[in-house]
Amino acid sequence: MAKTKEMRTFNISVVGLSGTERDKGAQGVGKSCLCNRFVRPLADNYFHEHISVLSQSDFGGRVVNNDHFLYWGEVTKTWDEGQDFTFHVVEQTEFIDDTSFQTLRTSTFMPYIKRAAVAKVVSAEKLMYICKDQLGIEQDFEQKTMPEGKLNIDGFILVCDVSLVQNRPQEDQMRFLQNCFTTLAKTKKPALLVATKCDDAVDQYLREARDFASNRRVGIPLVETSAHENVNVDLAFVVLAQMIDKSRGKSKIIPFHEAAVRRKEVLDVATEAYQNLVVRTVRDYHDTWNSVSKKLEREPDFQHYCDLLGKMSAKKLFRRHIKKLKEEHQARRQVEYLSQLPRALDALAPSLDLILDRTWPSVQNILQRQDQFEEWFVVLPEDMPWRESDHVDSMVDKRIPFDLLEMPEAETVFKNHVNKLQAAQKKERMKHEFRRLLEHTGHVLPGKPWEDVHIFLMEEESYQELTEGEKIDIYSYHQRELIERAREDFQELLFEKADLFARLDPHEQISHQDLVDIKEALQEESRYQALARLDNERDVLLLKHIGFITCPSKETCLSGPNCMETLLQNAVDTAVHRPTSWNRHSQWMFDPNASQLNIVILGADGLADELANEIKLQCNEEEYTLDGNIYSLELRPIDGDVTQPMSSFKTPKFTPNATCRRHPSLTVCHDCCICVYDSVESLKYAQSSLEQTVIRSGTLSIDKKERAPFQGLPCAVILARNSANTDKDLSYLREEGQHLAERLQCPFIDISSTEFFPNRKFQEAQIQQAMRALVESFRHREGWIGSQSIEQLMEPDIKVKLSTVCGDPYNVELPLAPLLNHQCCTAAPEKPSTLIVETFLGSCKRRVELRLTSFHSAQKYRDELVHGYILVYSAKRKASLANVRAFASNLKNVPVHILAVTESGSVNAFFTNDVEQVLITEGNALADQLTAKFSTTSSQFQKQTAVFTPFFKECWEKKESTETAYKRQPSSEDEPTEREVWESTFGRVRPPATLPKPSRVPLPSYDEAPQNYNSDEEPPPYNGEGYHDNHHEEHLLKPSQVRDRQQQGRAGRFAPDSAYQSDGDDEERKKRNKELEKLERQQRKDTKRKQKEEEKLKKKMEKQKSKTKPFPLPQQKNLSGNYFGLPMEKIVQSEDNPIPLFVEMCVKYIENEGIRTEGIFRVNGKKEDTDLIRLKFDEEEITDLNDLQVADGDHKVSVNAAAGALKSFFVELPEPLIPHSVHDDLIVAISTKDDQIKTRNLREVLRKLSPVTQAVFKYLLEHLYRVSEFSSDNKMTSENLAICFMPTLMRPDFSTFDMGAQSQKILLMDNFIRLTPQIYEDAGS
Repeated sequence: MAKTKEMRTFNISVVGLSGTERDKGAQGVGKSCLCNRFVRPLADNYFHEHISVLSQSDFGGRVVNNDHFLYWGEVTKTWDEGQDFTFHVVEQTEFIDDTSFQTLRTSTFMPYIKRAAVAKVVSAEKLMYICKDQLGIEQDFEQKTMPEGKLNIDGFILVCDVSLVQNRPQEDQMRFLQNCFTTLAKTKKPALLVATKCDDAVDQYLREARDFASNRRVGIPLVETSAHENVNVDLAFVVLAQMIDKSRGKSKIIPFHEAAVRRKEVLDVATEAYQNLVVRTVRDYHDTWNSVSKKLEREPDFQHYCDLLGKMSAKKLFRRHIKKLKEEHQARRQVEYLSQLPRALDALAPSLDLILDRTWPSVQNILQRQDQFEEWFVVLPEDMPWRESDHVDSMVDKRIPFDLLEMPEAETVFKNHVNKLQAAQKKERMKHEFRRLLEHTGHVLPGKPWEDVHIFLMEEESYQELTEGEKIDIYSYHQRELIERAREDFQELLFEKADLFARLDPHEQISHQDLVDIKEALQEESRYQALARLDNERDVLLLKHIGFITCPSKETCLSGPNCMETLLQNAVDTAVHRPTSWNRHSQWMFDPNASQLNIVILGADGLADELANEIKLQCNEEEYTLDGNIYSLELRPIDGDVTQPMSSFKTPKFTPNATCRRHPSLTVCHDCCICVYDSVESLKYAQSSLEQTVIRSGTLSIDKKERAPFQGLPCAVILARNSANTDKDLSYLREEGQHLAERLQCPFIDISSTEFFPNRKFQEAQIQQAMRALVESFRHREGWIGSQSIEQLMEPDIKVKLSTVCGDPYNVELPLAPLLNHQCCTAAPEKPSTLIVETFLGSCKRRVELRLTSFHSAQKYRDELVHGYILVYSAKRKASLANVRAFASNLKNVPVHILAVTESGSVNAFFTNDVEQVLITEGNALADQLTAKFSTTSSQFQKQTAVFTPFFKECWEKKESTETAYKRQPSSEDEPTEREVWESTFGRVRPPATLPKPSRVPLPSYDEAPQNYNSDEEPPPYNGEGYHDNHHEEHLLKPSQVRDRQQQGRAGRFAPDSAYQSDGDDEERKKRNKELEKLERQQRKDTKRKQKEEEKLKKKMEKQKSKTKPFPLPQQKNLSGNYFGLPMEKIVQSEDNPIPLFVEMCVKYIENEGIRTEGIFRVNGKKEDTDLIRLKFDEEEITDLNDLQVADGDHKVSVNAAAGALKSFFVELPEPLIPHSVHDDLIVAISTKDDQIKTRNLREVLRKLSPVTQAVFKYLLEHLYRVSEFSSDNKMTSENLAICFMPTLMRPDFSTFDMGAQSQKILLMDNFIRLTPQIYEDAGS
């Protein structure tokens, strides 16, 4: 029963003044707003305006239903102590016709006061009213009908508007209330007076309402409300309900003011919570309401705020927050821009000259014209302020909007900038004047303290304007400069007095008297006196200079990092290279199997075609016979621009290194060039064409390794007959042609004096000379390349030292340019700062070794054999010439070339600079005194690659006398012999052989390379003329002698005189020539015999190709035969460990003792140590190399000896570790570029090997991979290890040796080592 009582429904009728505007005034009394707020209290469901003027159709609709009352629907309210109240609310009103503006009539029409007091309202199918927009489109709104079409009214709310309304006297409303209440009282139903619009109340009206309610005849409660503010609305209905049902208690009626305060507190709390939520959620002012509201829908604070104030209010608050964010962002960017503006002004207007006395707008125009303007500013469209542009949002582009400069703050920054520049300008002027004051006053000396100086400067303006700290800093800096300049001047003085120090004996201790004598000689010099206050420092400089002079080295060089030793080595490392065309695999290499010559004939005015026709006339079906050899020719005449495809050296039909056309089985052809000319015009064409294709550029560039696309191409220069040439023309053409040949380092073929036919430009002898010269060039190139394996043992034809003075003020590449740009200049291997130049000395090429040194290093090598000196000095520096003079004073019986370096050219330097004029004159006089050559650098010096050739010729011509004088130099009896010095320095290896005397010993066959020997073996016996090998019974000569005699034997009548002949002995010359001719004939016979034997062998090999086994590598002698040379299956340690003990022992020793050893597996150890390892192991005396000591007992065996023993083990196996049967499969396996596929393929092939072989190969590969990991120390990369181990593990077939195939096998081994972790990452592999 109690529950039923709590769920009672109260039907409330709301009445108040209604009718036309004349009756109720301009506005209603607020009945509809009161009902709306009570039934639908949410802010978004509350409507401020409701109309009573309707059309006839709206009046007849289901919402109004031809009635003068509205059904507002049903609502349940929960009050104090959890009581629930359910209400049906009806509003009694009076609707006005929108046409007649009179009350709409119904069939049961009665006056409003009578209708307001009706206790029962009836209207069938009447719909609930929501808002005015509902009329006419009821289907679009919620449709809820009045229960059973009728309601019994339980109580009445009488509405009194206490606000001021136009056209409505308050007396009329009070009269209506009196009349209405009288009618309501007759119903005996509870009634309640509600004062509406109290938020806009007139106090008098409110008092009248209170008086009316408290009138003894009325005596009803009054509730003061505000529907707009939602204050006390629910309270009014609940109080009426409690009046209807007295059992529900009685609520306290709260005054409007107090209730409004409580309502505001609720709203403030909700607003604050929502604002905090928005601040936390929205941080970017680009966020939109739609996106943000979706995020906030689940937030209670958002929902609560919307319930109280509505989403429109929430949106407004959001927009306010967005605006604030935007303003804050713009303010921050403005601060950033203004803080950046000073730096922009520093960059664009760094000086006052540009902006002083100018207005800020004019300065802005100046800024726009600066080159760096766009780096600092961005110009936006005129109709877009910077605050509204997208630029303000860019975090990448932080340039300043140019229109921001219109702000007053920007102008303030500009004024500050001007003030700063003015202050800085004045400060710099004062500093500059103070520095000048210090420079010009006579009181400031090196080492003089500030306290002794400042008293003389106090009256100066600069002194007074600067702070004490600034003055001390400037004085300290000036003192440092002064002292440093005095030191440098004193040091330069010491160098200029080189003759004073040249008297000192480096082998004796410097005495005190020596120092006294030197100081006495220097004391009158102003540069000596300048360091009077720093005498200790002066003495240190003097002693340091003496120490350097007596014991010079690069580390103690007084020029520091500018020591010529360092600069010369850098020049050699960066600017010198071997052309790629000289590589062993180049197409311009000589190959005895090649029989085709691809010849480019270069000549203008039809000369190229004429020469091609002459060559074809000497051919038989395009085959040319030369010295018994037949060559197939492919000719390409060119007379156009060689940079264009039509005249290019290389075309699709004429490709270097192409397959031989007549013999397709030969893939190597020789490519060469014949340059022909007969006039000045054709000569210029040839020169320009060759400079674009063959000749190395005259401008050094360390970034370019190959300066010409066809550099190194073998060439020949031919001068053709031209009847139009006079003797003078012919002399000029001949001279220029020889110069061009010198640049190309090729032979010059002059017009033949025999077999002359007036109507022919070329003679057969010329063509034969050219063809022979080209073939000889290939052979010579092969000899050069092939000799690289014994370059350490080769002696040059002549040795020349080029010495420079440390500290000279010129680029070191300037005096070296003719050498570095030389066509045949390379760096000597394993010889620092050394060049090898191949040049024609006479008609034969010679090797010139140039050792580039500073003078202080040259002093250390004075006792070495040198065939000539090039002494370089700077024409700007007295000390430089003084050092040359002191050094040259001790040179005797050796050619000397003095070179004066002038960066502007000798003529300009001589006539424009007094110092250079004096030094050039003195250098020339010194050269005359020494009977030496003298020259100066010029503007074209770097292109004069043959400038030193005459000096080299002089050194070559005087070689014998120079060496004779060198051997006659007296030596102390206590000095060790040359052999003892060599052995103490380099160990027991063969020293470089001295030049033999002219003898008639039989020369070995030059078609076979000289037998190499192990560097650890005992050197062969020395007989005074050379070394004799007891094993091979042949006389060993220096490689340079072998090469010279090869060239002499091959060149025939084109060869020069012997290098060892005497100029005045005709009989000896004739005798030697006869011997050479006899030797040449014998050599030709031997060559033909060998060719026949090779052809027979080749045919035999082709017949038995399927049965042929590869030749094994040369094996070392098996010392005992108990272990080495046995199959691996017989020497495994156990089934669980198949690794041979010897292999395991060597690998462990290498990895523990010296895996970082440089050149491991490449540099051989001592042979006796290697043999000792094998012998002791074979005798079962050792199983650990740490237990083995060498014969002298002082140290253990070297890591290189252990590495050599390990390699010898695999060499002596009966079969190679990698059988020949899988070679082809392995090559195919690495044909892909994908390492994963390559690894998988190699695994598959390795599974074909025996288990023992697989285990040993894996063990060895893992060791080699570990070695390669230390390649930065041991210099053994996977590629270098592959080169060392490929012949050992794979044993290539030398009977059918193919360089391409061997390269593939080296690449295979490289892949094995490099991919070891991937190949064996799976234990099952």
